[in-house]
Formats: sequence, structure tokens, C-alpha cells
Amino acid sequence: MKKHYTNINKCTNLQLPISQQLRRHVSKKRRMLFPLMAIFLFIQLVVFIRTMFLFFKVHDKLLPTVHQHQQQWQWIGNKNRTTANTLSPPRRGPITTIKASTSIATSSCFPPQNDQMNVGHHTIIYLELAWFDEHSETIYSYIREICSCDKEKDQLWTVDAIPHFYIGPEGFLGPGFQRILREFNTTTCGPIFFGKPEDPNITIVTTSYQHNFMDNETEIQYRALINDTRYIFICHDDHPSLEYAENIFFLTPSHKRYIVPSYFPPSLVPPAPRSKSTIIDQPPIFLVLGSFHVGDGHRNIRSLAYPLEKYRDFSFRIRFLGGRHSGATNEEQIQGLHDIFPNDTNKFEFFLRPDIEEFMKRVAESDVILPLVDGDQFKGFYQNGKRLTSSMIWGLGFHKQMILNRQLAELFGIQEDNVTYFLHDDSPIGFSSFSDAFGRCLSQYWNVLSAEDK
Repeated sequence: MKKHYTNINKCTNLQLPISQQLRRHVSKKRRMLFPLMAIFLFIQLVVFIRTMFLFFKVHDKLLPTVHQHQQQWQWIGNKNRTTANTLSPPRRGPITTIKASTSIATSSCFPPQNDQMNVGHHTIIYLELAWFDEHSETIYSYIREICSCDKEKDQLWTVDAIPHFYIGPEGFLGPGFQRILREFNTTTCGPIFFGKPEDPNITIVTTSYQHNFMDNETEIQYRALINDTRYIFICHDDHPSLEYAENIFFLTPSHKRYIVPSYFPPSLVPPAPRSKSTIIDQPPIFLVLGSFHVGDGHRNIRSLAYPLEKYRDFSFRIRFLGGRHSGATNEEQIQGLHDIFPNDTNKFEFFLRPDIEEFMKRVAESDVILPLVDGDQFKGFYQNGKRLTSSMIWGLGFHKQMILNRQLAELFGIQEDNVTYFLHDDSPIGFSSFSDAFGRCLSQYWNVLSAEDK
């Protein structure tokens, strides 16, 4: 007879005791859950690895050894540093509204950069350019205002943690500007980075105009940010209603809130005026900055006619240093000068839109700044001093002699001393005329007055 065998592994639960049925049920469930648990653990591992990868990627951005093309911003601080600092938001106090400081003191409320390595609390400040190197000459003053210990400065410029300065977008920083910033970085109260940070505590918009806030367009660029204390706007023109905004600063003392950007890195500024012994080799240079188109309303170029004629026998140069909007070659403007002053073109020299490094070099080697702003232009184009002429930035910042319209000088608190500042009004002749002020200045280099007396 053929035997029949029963394989217990194929028995149904009904053929087993209750205890064995339960054990078999649990075992089956475990076998079903095991692959699901493995998948779950694998997903957790992937998430963990990705998180650590992103962490170290961001961490590496703070290290000075990271290549420029691999990061959103570039640290230009001490290359010997090997540790990164934690970037955390600042503790902000109450906001008050007072005038920004115009002091030229260089003190700092923060420890030197070499002593900041173990400090984990920083204020991230983004200085935003509007275009390639545009108004880059003002950046140094804004950084210095943040670093200043002046207790009277506006609280918007006051931070309670070591500042980290970011200047960008990086594509708007020319090579010359970057080189200057690298050198400037050695004297600032916090390190400078190139590029835009992800989450700045304060953004300083270095170029804005009233139409950015006021025009009747569907979308106004900055209207929603008025009085937002995360932003500081530098406004280059004027509108009465903007005077009441807590975070909009202007560039002349005619406004309620202002900052005059007249500070430059000490390495760029000559330590003292040239000695008279050098004048024979290099006659004095009178500098006209920016556009010199005869009819653009910025400056009275024709006012040069009388001093050029009166002091024709004396050796001096008038240097025209074209601004960003002056044209690629300045041909039209140069031709206009030749038409007006056909007998004096040998005293002229032109530099056609140099880069920022050369621009500063040409300013530094000049002796006298000529804003060429008369009374009509002061009242008209410069709106009674509510708009800034950039000549004041360079003259004050580089400690140059200046020949100034009296109204313009009084706006900035400048008094005539006939050593550094020579003032004039709109009189065509006499001691108070532009021509006479030019002669008084020229006499610092040549004995002009004695020669006239002979």
C-alpha cells in the first residue's frame, strides 16, 4: 500500500494548534515588513547623506580656499584663516531717526579682524550696486559709517555684532574695484566678501532715485520697502515726501537724513599736498570731474575763459576726467572745448572714462578741484544743494584744494581760508569773482599776485 505523507509546511492554519497558528502569523508579518523597513532605512540614509553634503557645501563657501566660480560670494579676508564663523542674525534695538554722522574719525567699536576668529555672532550687510562699478566711490564711506563709534549717528547704521560686508552683485565689480577692496579689507572692522549673501540682515541700496519710490507705474521697485529697517536706501535726487522715510538717506546736508560719502582708503589718498619744489617738474593740475559738455547744465565750463586768458603766461594744467555718462571717446565734448578756448587748448588734458583704479590715481595726482558750479546751477540743476555734485566727494575725501561757489561751500560748512578753500560768487570781476579766486589759488604755486603788481 502506498503511504501518504503530510508536509507540515504546507498545512493550513486550521490543521495547526492555536499557539502555532499565532507564531506562524507573526513570522509571516515580519517577513513582509522586513523589506519595507530596509527601504525606509535606505531613504533615511540618503536624506542624511544629502543633508551633510549640503551642510559642508555651505560650510566650504566660508573658507578662503574655495574657487571664485564655485560660490555665490568670495571672502577676501585673511587667507591664513582655516575656520569658518557661524553667521547668525543680529540683535536689533529700537530704531531712532537722526542725522548720519559726517565725522572723519577712523575709530572702530569692534575688535581687529585677527581677534574675531572665535566670534560666532555677526551682522550680514549687503551693499548693492546698481550697475558696473556705479557709485563705487561711495562704498568706502558706507562701510566706515557702520564701523564708526560715533554715538550720534543714525541707529540704522549701528550694529551690535561684528559686521560682515558683502558687495555685489559680483558681476558688477570691476577688477580695479576688487583690488582696491582687497586692500581696504585690511583696515575695516569686519571682513569683506564679493557677491550677494543669501539672507542679509541689512541691505544698503547704494543707488536709488525718487522715481524708484514715487512713479505712477504698476510696480514700483522700492515703494513697499519704505521704512523697512532691513533696508537703507541712498537717494541721489530729491523729493519732499521722501524726507519722512526713516530708511532713505540723501547725500547733502540740505536733507533731514544724509551721509556725505567723502571717505577713501588711506592708501589711496596722498599724505600731504605737493611741495613747491615739485611744481617746476609738474605744474599744478586743476581737475574738472565728470561730464564737461558745455550745455548739459552740470557745470559752467565757460567760466574758465577769463582765468585762462588772465593767467595764460603761468604754467598750469586743466585736467578733464570724464564720468561714466560722458561718452566712450568724449569727442563731442573735446571739440566743444576747442571751439570755446582755441588759444588755450595746450593747457588741457583729457582722460576718457578710465577704470576706477586709474580714475583714483588721476584724482590723487591733481592739486585743485574745480566743481565749476555757479549760483544759477546751484539753484537749478543742484536744487539749492539738495543734489550732490560728485566733485565735493573727491575734493573732501582726497583733501584737495578747491575753488568753490560760496553757496556750495556754505552748504558743506566750508569757510574760506585762501590756503585750501578759495570761494567766489557770481560777480564777473573783483575779489569775489571766480577768476580772482582762481588767481589766489594759483598764487600758492606761482607768485601770481606779485607778477600782476609789476
